[in-house]
Amino acid sequence: LGTNVMLCSDGLSDVLRDEEITALVGQRDVRSSARRLIEAANGAGGPDNISAIVMRRVV
Repeated sequence: LGTNVMLCSDGLSDVLRDEEITALVGQRDVRSSARRLIEAANGAGGPDNISAIVMRRVV
């Protein structure tokens, strides 16, 4: 089992709802999660720089 953890800039968190972020971060493939988060924020009109890192914490 593992848990995904995300770090992001406000350029992402200001334009996506928590539910959207949670759904995208919860994907198994963390590379895909980060890319999709950035694409979603850009698609929502993200007016600021957007950065996201998604890591998988394995327990």
